[in-house]
Amino acid sequence: MIFCLDNLVSSDAGKAEVFNTYFSGVFTQEENVNDMPDFCVSPKETLGNIKFTESDVKLLQNLNSSKLPGPDNMHPRILKECAQELAVILYMLFRKSVDEGRTPSSQK
Repeated sequence: MIFCLDNLVSSDAGKAEVFNTYFSGVFTQEENVNDMPDFCVSPKETLGNIKFTESDVKLLQNLNSSKLPGPDNMHPRILKECAQELAVILYMLFRKSVDEGRTPSSQK
């Protein structure tokens, strides 16, 4: 739910309209679009430079198991206690994602 000028907006379309109104008011219109810089960068160019190892994934062992689960609803205690077993699988998953320059839709 979003509060907008003392009105509560709860529909998805209403929220989108509130954000559209706000963001269209804070951005400027470019006079000459040909002078704009090119921001098109291939994901492989940026992701390919990420270096990590299986031992980096094992850092899950350092999680605070008394914290609440995050947005993925996975409790930190489970991740911490299974870090050794999960390290190889997660490393392979992350490595494939970086090498291909994309994130599987199930992880988004």
